[in-house]
Amino acid sequence: MRLVRTSQPYNDENFFGYLLRLSEINYLGGVPWLVKLAGLNTNASTNLSKTMVFGGDVDLHPLSNLSGVSTESLDAMRYHCAKSGKTVQIYSQPVSHHAIRLKEPKICPACLAESNHARMVWDLSMVTCCPFHGCLLIDHCPGCGNRINWNRKGVSTCKCNYDLRTITGRQATNDGGHITRLVHIKLGHNVDPPPLTTPLADLKLAELFTVVSFFSSYFANEKAAASGKLLGRNMTIAQLHKNMADVSTLFDKWPNNFIQFLQTTEFKPAKNAKFGLYHRFGSFYPPFKYLFLNDRFAFIRDAFEKYQLKYFSHGYVRHQNLQVIDAHEKDASVSRAEAAKQLQTSEKWVDRLIGAGTLEATKIKSGKRHLISIKRASVDRLGKRYKNLISLTSMKRILRIKSKTVHTLINNGILPCERGPSVDGFPHWRFYIPDVEELLSRIEAHILHPDLLAGPTDLITFSKARQMMSSHQFSTLEFFQMVISGMLKPCLRMDMLHIDSFLFEKQEINRGISKFDRKLRAKGYTMKTFKDLIGVSLDAAYKIEKTGLIKARYSGLPKVGKLIDKEAAEQFHRTYITSTEISKQCGVNANTVIKYLSRAGIRPISGPSVDGGPRYLYIRKDLMDFDFKCIIPSRRAKNLWPPNQMTIYDEAA
Repeated sequence: MRLVRTSQPYNDENFFGYLLRLSEINYLGGVPWLVKLAGLNTNASTNLSKTMVFGGDVDLHPLSNLSGVSTESLDAMRYHCAKSGKTVQIYSQPVSHHAIRLKEPKICPACLAESNHARMVWDLSMVTCCPFHGCLLIDHCPGCGNRINWNRKGVSTCKCNYDLRTITGRQATNDGGHITRLVHIKLGHNVDPPPLTTPLADLKLAELFTVVSFFSSYFANEKAAASGKLLGRNMTIAQLHKNMADVSTLFDKWPNNFIQFLQTTEFKPAKNAKFGLYHRFGSFYPPFKYLFLNDRFAFIRDAFEKYQLKYFSHGYVRHQNLQVIDAHEKDASVSRAEAAKQLQTSEKWVDRLIGAGTLEATKIKSGKRHLISIKRASVDRLGKRYKNLISLTSMKRILRIKSKTVHTLINNGILPCERGPSVDGFPHWRFYIPDVEELLSRIEAHILHPDLLAGPTDLITFSKARQMMSSHQFSTLEFFQMVISGMLKPCLRMDMLHIDSFLFEKQEINRGISKFDRKLRAKGYTMKTFKDLIGVSLDAAYKIEKTGLIKARYSGLPKVGKLIDKEAAEQFHRTYITSTEISKQCGVNANTVIKYLSRAGIRPISGPSVDGGPRYLYIRKDLMDFDFKCIIPSRRAKNLWPPNQMTIYDEAA
């Protein structure tokens, strides 16, 4: 079944208004008849149910069949719930469900005269006037004096047959219309912004409702509510419009009017609080603290702290005649939140800067809390320093290295970093130019005078020298460490801020490579040379070191790795022998050697079945009396050692 007359909904039309318009053009005698016909609500003969508009449990297919409008278009006019029904969507923007007043419809006569449909924005309790026509909205019929409701004859016709389009609306005040204009702007409507500088303009729709509803309920009832239920309760449109003007004025000339409100208002003190903020503000303070003393409303929190710094100290209220220098009025101090915003960092990092002495701050005790007042001059000074920072891309060009290598130099303390993800939480790496110059100066301190070079020399740049070192298994970190420590010295430097301004003698680089290799070998064995000494794989050598039979220490160089003392490595080789080495000399399988030695009562001191070691290790002295002639070699064995040339225990002698 389909209605005789159908109509598509307007983009800004609300759900109940569309039902009313359908009922009017089909002469159904009211919305309840249409609702009952569509089966939307069995109890809709007297009242409309909120479940039609909030939530998506009501099936819209019967209404879609009646009106010929798709369910998607009908569903777009509803306010979908989110977060357990406490938040709804209007124009795809979240707002508290208390901001929507369905049972208290409002109209603009001039708007209805232009287009006979109810606007969705009129459902918002904060909207008290029409920014397009400059008049107050109407919520009562002048013909019968009753409140306008949805159970009327038409969109523009009251039950008493009064044409609502003929009403001459009252002129709205400018202050009272500021909130309405902000709401329209946040919903994407093309209206002129309010002519005042207010922090409310930067808030989202849900945050705007939180602020407006809190202060509106206090101005109207001297009762602060965190939920927003009391906004406009038992108030006419004119009274609510005046109330919105008071809220708008509170946030004008921020934060002077707000601080004056906190200073001059006589709040009812709490019964059990004899001093402190709870005593001063009473029941106003708990919901105020819950809602606004956080990062979402940092501007309110900062203004409240400014009020405390001037008029509140040690839990007692300061009187107006107390002469105290207001640091904030002279713009000499800022809060932690303001400093963090200016420096583009977190408040925790601001605390670290204060602790390090980079930012000058004063701690003021206020009851159980401590307020931090930071000198603006120190923040501005640090902000100018941050403006002179260079990016990671510029640092890569200066040092001619990759991003990963820059991070390696930072982590090893070679390259200072002013800002970054692991420094102060800033998403990008930033470097201070004087720190880069100081790094280049450390290299320049080891420079050789060109006059000391004998004869013609083959000069190469810093980058070319690093490539030469890299071909000999030296990492970029190792090369920087060798240059900064003076192990490799540049012969001269050209006048520019670049790593390739340093020139090296090619022969000096080759001598450095040889010298470093000799010095490293003189200190001990690397794991690579140690595994060749004892005749095992590199993985087995690391596992033997892990068992504790041999001790190694980290060399401090990534590609060199661990070092084993030379005497300790050679003593280990003279003391122990692996089953693999015995099997090679005897020309048999290692398992055969283990079997023969086990029969002779010779047990390994380490191995897979002993302590989890990678190879079976035997003490050379334990093999001195063993007759290796009893081991029958394999026929496939090649290059067998004659018994008189066995080296199993000769080295231990």
